[in-house]
Amino acid sequence: MELGMIGLGRMGMNMARRLLQAGHTVAAYNRSPEKTRQIAAEGARDSFTIEELVGSLASPKIIWRMLPAGKITQEHIAEVAALLEPAFEKDPNLTSIRGIVDDSGEGRWTVQQAVESGVSAPVIASALFRRFESREKDAFENRVLAAMRHEFGGHAVVDSVE
Repeated sequence: MELGMIGLGRMGMNMARRLLQAGHTVAAYNRSPEKTRQIAAEGARDSFTIEELVGSLASPKIIWRMLPAGKITQEHIAEVAALLEPAFEKDPNLTSIRGIVDDSGEGRWTVQQAVESGVSAPVIASALFRRFESREKDAFENRVLAAMRHEFGGHAVVDSVE
C-alpha cells in the first residue's frame, strides 16, 4: 500500500517509521525539509511540497487509512491497549493528568495546508477539532487520548490540579 504522510512531528515521524517497517511505501512531506530528508534517509519518498506528495501517489489517492475496511479488529484493540499499558501502570485512573489533548500546532498547520492545496484531510481535521473540544471538559476519554499521544509520540500532557 502507498501512503502519504503530511506532518512529521513526533507522532507523524513515528507513524511513518512504523509504516516503512511494515513494508508500506511512504511518501512524506513536512514544512521543515530537514525532517523530510531524515525520513527519506530511512526509506520514504521525499516530497518538498504537498502537491509533490499528492502527485507522487498512485490513484486513488489515500492520505490516511487507519484500519482495513474501516473496521476495528481485536489486533488493533490489543495494539492500543499495549500502547496505553505504561500510562495505566503509572496511574490506573489517569488522575495525574487532565483530559486536555495538547495542540502542538502541527495538526492546525496540516489542516490549513490541506485547505490551501484543495486536498481532503477529514481525519486530521476531525482530530484537530477533537483537541479543541478537549479543552471544554476534563473527561476520562480525553485523559486516555492524552495519555496515548504521550506514550506514542511523546506529546506533553497537562498535569492535574487535583
